[in-house]
Amino acid sequence: MNKQHVPHNLTERLLEFIRSAGYRPMKDHDLADEMSLPHHRRADVRGALRELADRGLVQLVRGNRWAAARSKLDVLTGTISISPQGHGMVRLPGRTGADAELFIPPHAIGGALHGDEVEVEKVAGSPRREARRREEMAARFRSEGRVLRVVRRNKTTLVGLLMRSAAYWYVIPDHPRINQNIVIEGSPEEAPGAGDSPLRKKVVVKLLDHAHGDMLAGEVVEVLGFPGEPGVDVLCILREHAIATGFSEATQREAKATPTLPTGSDTEGRLDLRGEMIVTIDPADARDHDDAVSLRRRPEGGWILGVHIADVSHFVSPGSAIDRDAREHGNSVYMVDRFIPMLPSYLTSEVCSLKAGRDRLAYSVFITYDEHAAPLHVEMSESVIHPRILIDYDRVQELITGRGDGGIDPVYHDVLRDMHDLATRLRRHRMHHGAIDLTMPEVHCELDAEGRPVSMHRRTSAEAYHLIEECMLAANVAVAERLRESGVPAIYRIHEDPSEDQWQQMALDLQQLGLSESPTDRHDIQRISRAHAKEALAYPISIAILRNLKRAVYSAECSPHFGLAFDRYTHFTSPIRRYSDLVVHRILKHLDKGERVAYRKHECEEVAEHCSRREREAGEAEEESLLIKRIQYYEILLEKGEIGPWPALITGSTTRGLLVEVVDTLQRGFIPTHALPDPSLQHDRETGFIKGRKGRTVARIGDVIPVELMRVDHGRRSIELRWVEGNGSAAASGRKTRREGRGGGKRQRRR
Repeated sequence: MNKQHVPHNLTERLLEFIRSAGYRPMKDHDLADEMSLPHHRRADVRGALRELADRGLVQLVRGNRWAAARSKLDVLTGTISISPQGHGMVRLPGRTGADAELFIPPHAIGGALHGDEVEVEKVAGSPRREARRREEMAARFRSEGRVLRVVRRNKTTLVGLLMRSAAYWYVIPDHPRINQNIVIEGSPEEAPGAGDSPLRKKVVVKLLDHAHGDMLAGEVVEVLGFPGEPGVDVLCILREHAIATGFSEATQREAKATPTLPTGSDTEGRLDLRGEMIVTIDPADARDHDDAVSLRRRPEGGWILGVHIADVSHFVSPGSAIDRDAREHGNSVYMVDRFIPMLPSYLTSEVCSLKAGRDRLAYSVFITYDEHAAPLHVEMSESVIHPRILIDYDRVQELITGRGDGGIDPVYHDVLRDMHDLATRLRRHRMHHGAIDLTMPEVHCELDAEGRPVSMHRRTSAEAYHLIEECMLAANVAVAERLRESGVPAIYRIHEDPSEDQWQQMALDLQQLGLSESPTDRHDIQRISRAHAKEALAYPISIAILRNLKRAVYSAECSPHFGLAFDRYTHFTSPIRRYSDLVVHRILKHLDKGERVAYRKHECEEVAEHCSRREREAGEAEEESLLIKRIQYYEILLEKGEIGPWPALITGSTTRGLLVEVVDTLQRGFIPTHALPDPSLQHDRETGFIKGRKGRTVARIGDVIPVELMRVDHGRRSIELRWVEGNGSAAASGRKTRREGRGGGKRQRRR
């Protein structure tokens, strides 16, 4: 039917219907059904829609659905975050307050996945007739919207369980925030690793640009194995985060061609420090050693600190096969059951690592301090060093805290104590200028040969870790100062101030912990954390603050670092495991030679963005790998009947019960109402108190209570506990402190 024959009233009715509040994009036959049109009128509907499209009043959107046409002013772009419950939230860059985010109901997500960049439009809020949970979530957001189209996928591959229906293959994604199954096109039996049959195995799926009806479409590109097979769980995480796990043949050939020890030509023209007392201090389980330190006292008072960093740039040339693979990796990854180096293992653990008793090429930074630990002078140079000794954090901790000598040769005692003295002064200076020091403990998981967790324990050695941390921070600041003053394109490590909304949310989160604090700057944060540093409340306070801070990232622009209170800061001290540091070394060497430009500005921007993204994926993967092993640990304990009691920290509450965290393992858990000593317990969000009958205070957020294990929820990666009666509570036993230092692991140095 020609469009001029379409009844005028049908065209206007369609336009009115499509523009009505609560309308969501539909296909033409669905529109006919919704408008109760007889079957023979469907051709009229298609003609009317084409006429409206020609007039610029309606448009086709994803899935051949019709929606009202929008001007560019009506269309907003942002990144969507989808909750495990299915609703979404889109943050809109450059907006604040009520306009900063849109709530997206499940029916309006339109095929978008968690993390996608999407185009959205605001819609009039529809009456809330769904569950109370959706009402509570929607109340947090002041505007509602719907997704018009996906601009850019955050992930092009997903991991999940391969299943088969009577009509097609499909995959159930592992990602807890992806609630849509994926229809598989092609034959998964032909994918690498499929074996006899890929059914019920974990697979990697590449998403296709087109949809399969109303469902996502994809193809299986790799079969990983059955759930429960050794190593498959962590391999799934690696694939989910697109973390490269190998190297090209060209890279391996280049690496193997590198001599283990430096030759005479390698050391020519370098500052010879082989006679200096240089020591390497690292965790006992460190896989690489990219930094070493030295310290000399000045006759007139003060110190000369030497920070010596492995000269990876000498062995990895720009554009080489090794360099291309290193850039793709972005950084080394420390999974709970495996180490994935940024460089081939031969370079990581042999050629570049600053092992004791071997000549090594380095880039050295010397900082001269006066007797008050104020910096006076900085020098930098390529060098050759010969570290005298490799010591782990625990042994250094024993020495500097006076609990023993850690089995360390007495010849090193004075220099290690001097290093501790200087580090303490440097740390004090940082805190005075507002640096944020939050209580963030770390858990170490030990596995058996099959990859099953056998024990969990907290890392300690705080003072020894701070000794090295302060030396590395000082070197990073010195390098950043030189880069900034030179004016050449470079890469910096920046940390932006919290937004106004983040400050407000931080105050609300602290209020729920029973604190009437409204921080407005980093000095306020520091004051709050110090006031509660020796209480069990220290850890939940740290979490409440951290989740309302921006993430530190790499940038080609030199901006202040909010958390560290530095105006200029970069990453220079870990070129074995961070590509950004390798780039900084190359820039420094060009400056040493009088060559001003090693990288152009746009190249620095590209590297900074890439390294920030790879670091974020690596951090999430590392955290997930520890989480799944913790869950397996509690599954094993439950099977053995070892259910506690254990001390657990109360971290929050819902209408259904209490949120807690087991102290020894940092495992999150939930105590449902029926598992409380008194089912009538309620949480007063203004004071943080948990009260029972007649308003009697039983506990509060931040208290440590005894709990026993009831159930392990593998899907939610959580455990269900009960509050043990008769064993007392924090009120009876006293508030147990969770004051712990960061663990010794190098992976903590991501500031």
